[in-house]
Amino acid sequence: PNHMKKVLIIFCLLFSISRAVDVTNLSVISLNRDTLKLHQIIDNVQPTFIYLWATWCHVCRKDMPKMIRFFEQQSGVRFIPIAYRESSTIVKKFLHENGHQLNTFIDYSGEVFNEFGVESTPTVVILDQNKHVVFNGYKSIRYYGKILKKLISE
Repeated sequence: PNHMKKVLIIFCLLFSISRAVDVTNLSVISLNRDTLKLHQIIDNVQPTFIYLWATWCHVCRKDMPKMIRFFEQQSGVRFIPIAYRESSTIVKKFLHENGHQLNTFIDYSGEVFNEFGVESTPTVVILDQNKHVVFNGYKSIRYYGKILKKLISE
């Protein structure tokens, strides 16, 4: 019981210190080399789960199959995987060689990673429907599931 109280307090703190993010000028490219503004991909209807990763990241390599399965099991959430500063050719090759079916975007300039203060990959950023950051970091898939469940039920 006391442990649950601590978890609830931490959870409330997470949601109370959230800040809105201005994604208006942040650009990503698709695997087809189309440039898109991040705000065109994020909507205000559902929470957004941004998975920031890199082809050279060893943790990402181990994490990717679990994250893809997690993505597939969620409904009511917008998933946006974004690779760090690579060409679409390298990202496509990485996905193909590892047997991943993932529609990812690429932060070619690094501006998205900078905006979210990414210091290591992978990093997960969860935004509520109002584009407020409610989580920024790296935890277990179970942890992300709890946050998303709470956001969807609001």
